[in-house]
Amino acid sequence: MKTKMMSVLLALFLALSAVSAASGDGSDPLDPSDGGADWDGDGLTNAEEQTHGTNMNNADSDGDGLPDGWEVSNGLNPTNGGDGNADPDGDGLTNSQEYAKGTNPNNADTDGDGKPDATDQFPNDPNDGEYSDSDGDGIPDAYDPDFQESGAGAGNGDTEGGGESEAGGQGEGQGQGQGQGQGEGTPGEFKNEQRAIQELTEQLANAGVSSASAPLGQASDAI
Repeated sequence: MKTKMMSVLLALFLALSAVSAASGDGSDPLDPSDGGADWDGDGLTNAEEQTHGTNMNNADSDGDGLPDGWEVSNGLNPTNGGDGNADPDGDGLTNSQEYAKGTNPNNADTDGDGKPDATDQFPNDPNDGEYSDSDGDGIPDAYDPDFQESGAGAGNGDTEGGGESEAGGQGEGQGQGQGQGQGEGTPGEFKNEQRAIQELTEQLANAGVSSASAPLGQASDAI
């Protein structure tokens, strides 16, 4: 009887040891829902983690800065810590940089706009208008607050006058802005008016009349 009891206890001990070894990662071998869970939030289920040999409790099993799920979905090896510095598409961006920019590590031109990801300011937007900069200010038309569909730099000349902040509309802006804001005149005409006012002031001073206090009629008589 005592021998039989010892055999039963030994069998239970071995069974518990096997269960403990199987669930060292925290999973429950008796819980069928574990396989579909994603405990580390890396985009791979626990079952997929086992298939790829990754750690279901570590989102970046190889420590290269790239989530296991992202590596698997892009054909990389989630257990190879060196592929973060690789550049499989040859666009000048490492896989780590591609991940940070949200681009495809296997496509040198993710948005297909004709410009490589490495030099594309908006690599995920095929309609960014980078090749269209009508006023030459370095800001694509699609993002330029001064761009108008009717023509390049139209808003700049009309609204700012001087056009000093936009390289393409400076000349146009000066002419339009001064004409609209000060009464249809050229820079030369304004200088002539300023010179005439200065000469009038000097004449009044020589005549002993203060331009600030003398009535308009007296100022005219003095001249």
